[in-house]
Amino acid sequence: MAAAVDRTYRAMSGDADALAGRLDPTTVSGPMSTYLIADIEVTDTEAYEEYRRHVPAIVAAHGGRYLVRGGATEVLEGTWHPRRTILLEFPSIAALRAFWDSPEYRPLRAIRERAARSNLVAVQGVDG
Repeated sequence: MAAAVDRTYRAMSGDADALAGRLDPTTVSGPMSTYLIADIEVTDTEAYEEYRRHVPAIVAAHGGRYLVRGGATEVLEGTWHPRRTILLEFPSIAALRAFWDSPEYRPLRAIRERAARSNLVAVQGVDG
């Protein structure tokens, strides 16, 4: 709750990150799950398969786990038509960022960027 109040205060004060709803680990009181949501359109199947083979171990090494990995989707409302949906859970934004910036993941991220068009967002979970 305190994190939400702080973010609201910062937004009212004109803080650009707070206004945009960006995650700020300094305002979180204790560990809070953070989710990486990805919508992937694979353009090079062979290269993407290489990426897909190696990433799970790196995700796990940073405390992450797959909740969704390319399962069937059904649009219930709106115009979004996801191609391949991935949902990862990490114990905190710090863990997600450690994964994202890790020397093990960087070269794989470059493979994904060449092999697919991607939209990715990090979303902070609810407290408690």
